[in-house]
Amino acid sequence: EEGIRSQGFHLENPDMTRVLDIMTPAVISFEETTSIRDLAKEMLKKRIHRVPITRRGQLCGIVTSIDLLRALLELIERHPGAFRLPLEKVAG
Repeated sequence: EEGIRSQGFHLENPDMTRVLDIMTPAVISFEETTSIRDLAKEMLKKRIHRVPITRRGQLCGIVTSIDLLRALLELIERHPGAFRLPLEKVAG
């Protein structure tokens, strides 16, 4: 099948399709002072994987779900005993 699928629809001619035609128009952004916990909760609740981060209203970066997983892994590696679940909870 020719074309590209994006956001659940089929693009017949990717060379003629504009970014405007497929972008997400209602962008949710967060200030760089937002806690990781609050950011992660909102990303999970709204099912978004990339979030623009702003400083005084100007774009200064992007946080992705991979960035959050990387931060979680670093935390687990620094405090390995703090994240162990009892075996019966995992199996249950």
